[in-house]
Amino acid sequence: MRRTRSLKNIENVEKKPTTLSDVMKLALLVHEDGMIIVYHDRAIPDGLEWVDFDVEEDKIYFLGKRGIPLDLGLTMKPHLKDDLMKCESLMAVHVENNDVQNMSIVPFLVRQEVEKPESKKGKK
Repeated sequence: MRRTRSLKNIENVEKKPTTLSDVMKLALLVHEDGMIIVYHDRAIPDGLEWVDFDVEEDKIYFLGKRGIPLDLGLTMKPHLKDDLMKCESLMAVHVENNDVQNMSIVPFLVRQEVEKPESKKGKK
């Protein structure tokens, strides 16, 4: 006969991390010249090749060598959305023990749906 375990202490089970902010400290700044800077206290898994900003989701994703999107997990303030949509690059700064470990500037791409014009077929 197979034994099953009780789930009495389900609240003690740790949630699996789903965003980068679940596993590291992050700070996002928008410089007056339009450059976006993200400070983080741990190395980015798989490196960092480019960044996507999904306008509809209001989320920023880091993408590495394998192209796997990693959600930053930061809540975007409404007034930053316009600044983010104009940005072309992002500076990522890895800081540990008050020392810069690594810094890179990568392309910042904006993803948004584009409305297609209505088809003129059948109209005369």
